[in-house]
Amino acid sequence: MSNASILVTGNGFDLYHGLKTSYIDFVRFSEELLKTEKGTKGRNWAISNSFIKCFIEVASENQNWIDCEKEIEVIVTMFLKIMHDKNVFNSVSYVEKNNTSLESYEYDRLKLMDRFCEKTSAQKIKLRDNYFKTYMGIDKNLVMEKLKNDLNDFIKLFKYYLEEKVINQPVTRLSKQIRNINPDYIINFNYTNTYEKYSINRQDVCYVHGSVQEDNIVLGIRDIDEKDIDSIHFKKFFQRIQKHTDAIEWNRFGKNQNLSETMREVTAYFFGHSLSNTDGDLIRSIYENSCEMIIFHLNGQKDYVQKVINLIDTLGKESVIQGMYSEKIKFIPIK
Repeated sequence: MSNASILVTGNGFDLYHGLKTSYIDFVRFSEELLKTEKGTKGRNWAISNSFIKCFIEVASENQNWIDCEKEIEVIVTMFLKIMHDKNVFNSVSYVEKNNTSLESYEYDRLKLMDRFCEKTSAQKIKLRDNYFKTYMGIDKNLVMEKLKNDLNDFIKLFKYYLEEKVINQPVTRLSKQIRNINPDYIINFNYTNTYEKYSINRQDVCYVHGSVQEDNIVLGIRDIDEKDIDSIHFKKFFQRIQKHTDAIEWNRFGKNQNLSETMREVTAYFFGHSLSNTDGDLIRSIYENSCEMIIFHLNGQKDYVQKVINLIDTLGKESVIQGMYSEKIKFIPIK
């Protein structure tokens, strides 16, 4: 029985095809949207959204680069610390920069959270009265509910951006390498249907994070602490369950069968995926169910090195070393 080929696509897949799916493109779109007149479609999702304001400020400081999901993780982790650490807010409703357990970058993010805080000075931030009760402390449920609403509005705005600026745009090129792979199945980490340019049918595609067309986009953080329930609505694994996204159909290749003769060896080709631990649970599943993992990278050392670093963070040092020496893991430049 012949080997099966799986193509695993990340955001770099869409970028390769000339589509503006980077977070910085979305942030610029949001910034321009905020300048439009009241009533403009999408503006209400951005106007009071604590995440959007933070993205715009951070992107500006970072010379027009941002990873929105990493920023969400920073913000959510910061609020978890605020809610559980008495050295942040305790019997008083303010925090001083030089007298807090918040990291400097967390304090800077907190200053941008206008919905929750007001800056009394450069060195002091006050939590708004409706989120803090003198004899009860922080209203944790209200804080997390407002953050969850902001995340939902961010996802709606991101979907609107993809519909307006990406989905119906022509691609600028196609990949001969992908044509040569002729994949049997696609594990798509994107929300788009760019794979259709290669005459691949929807029935052979697994949208692990949902899609624009099916309106079930998953966008959030990794599961850092399994015991942490306060932030569960932000965790990708929970959103995948909640939104009924596609599950990887390993049974297509006999992976759930007891009879070895029904099993097919699987080669997984990663194209445009960062291999970040944000998607660690799924990447580990793909690695464990594949006989070979071939990773396409941009020419030059920068992208190659970063992918190796991310893979070590995701799979662990020993798995990567063993995989590289046994040639289960291979890196190939994109042509």
